[in-house]
Amino acid sequence: MLRTTGLALIVVVSLVAFACGGGGSSTEQDTNPGNDVVADAPADTASASCQKCDNIVGLAMRFTSLFVTEPDSPDSPTDEAIRDYLNEIWGRDVELELLNILFVIKEFDPAAGKLVAEVGPAWKFADGNFHFIKGYSNIYTTTFDAATCAYTNEAAPGELNFHTGPKDDPIICAPDVPMTNSIPMAGLITDGVLSTDCAAGTASITGAKLKGWIAESAADGICACGQFDSDSNQYTCDKTPDPDSTLNVCFQKCGKGFTLFGQVVKQIAKVEPQPGPDGVPSFVLAGYYSTQTIPNFSPIPCERDADEGCH
Repeated sequence: MLRTTGLALIVVVSLVAFACGGGGSSTEQDTNPGNDVVADAPADTASASCQKCDNIVGLAMRFTSLFVTEPDSPDSPTDEAIRDYLNEIWGRDVELELLNILFVIKEFDPAAGKLVAEVGPAWKFADGNFHFIKGYSNIYTTTFDAATCAYTNEAAPGELNFHTGPKDDPIICAPDVPMTNSIPMAGLITDGVLSTDCAAGTASITGAKLKGWIAESAADGICACGQFDSDSNQYTCDKTPDPDSTLNVCFQKCGKGFTLFGQVVKQIAKVEPQPGPDGVPSFVLAGYYSTQTIPNFSPIPCERDADEGCH
């Protein structure tokens, strides 16, 4: 069945690229999302083993849920509906492996208070393996508390480029942003609690938080395909661009079935930009996420327009 909800759906799909999510996440919503994003350590951390595990270095975890708490605009009657719908559809897209954000442990030394991870968007190829998109991932150096198994990069905020959809048929079309067909987040702070099983060589993260910024200038260049066919489990829309269109970059470069994210957020959802990193007008994105270990990760990153070595 072909389903679309017009502009409201477009807002959702625009943000889909930034995360892999989970509708109906069991994670409790932040009651004060505008404040510090540092997660409180759970009262009982006895089950969270975070001793030094040499065998989890190189281990890859995939985001399995994202519960959105922002954008949050007190003056907007529609911002809550947008968040609710985002959370609803992300469960489907994670299940379909259209949204794949990986968290790969590069260094892990609790005694030294250090956890280093490579984080970024990935594709899943015919060989069944997940591969980072070459050039789209970033290194996060976090401080680590061995007593609580908690990590945070608050001292060194990072960047994250969210890309969604198949390698050659992305749901997000953003031809003019620095990292093509992605939603770029800046000033991102993330923190959570790591649980490891040294014997099994696995790890997971639950109830973690993230908060970052999408520049208004980037939002005005992000286009989203907002029509989903539940029979084929694919997003479908007219992808025939009209170079002569004077409407917006979406019609000119992506197709008539794409809608401009920035326009919808500002004009339909009535969410106003705020001063972000370096004072740049930006939209806040914040929420909770969880991860689980995946066994089928390849350390070979894939080129956007070529897949040599990826199969």
